[in-house]
Amino acid sequence: MSSPNHFPNQWMPLRRLSDLFWRQPKLLLLVLLLPPLAWFGIVYLGSLLALLWQSFYTFDDFTMAVTQQLTLANYQALFDAANYDVVLRTLVMACAVTLAAAILGFRLPTIWRATPRAGKKARCMWR
Repeated sequence: MSSPNHFPNQWMPLRRLSDLFWRQPKLLLLVLLLPPLAWFGIVYLGSLLALLWQSFYTFDDFTMAVTQQLTLANYQALFDAANYDVVLRTLVMACAVTLAAAILGFRLPTIWRATPRAGKKARCMWR
C-alpha cells in the first residue's frame, strides 16, 4: 500500500525543486548567493572601473572642461612637489590605521578572555 500524496498536483514542481535543494545543498547556496554577488560585482566593481577610466581624462586649464584625450597627466601630477606631501601623509595615515587595527585585533581577544566570569578569578590581561 502506497502512502497518500498530501500535495496537490500544482505543488509538484515546487516539491521537486525542494527535493533538489535538499539533495544538493551547495546548489542552494549558489542560488542564494548569486544575486547579491552579481549586484556587488556590477555596482562596486563597475564603479571602480568607471573611476579608473575617468582618471585618464584631463581638464582644459582655461575652460575647466573635461577633454576627451586620454593621458597620464593625472598620475604624473601625483608626483609634483605640491602633491607629494599629501600623498606621503595619506600613506603614513593608512599604515598607522592598519597597524592600530592589527594591534587591537590581536589584543582584544586576550583582554576579553581575561575578563572575569562568575565563579572564576581574573587573569592578568597583558601577559
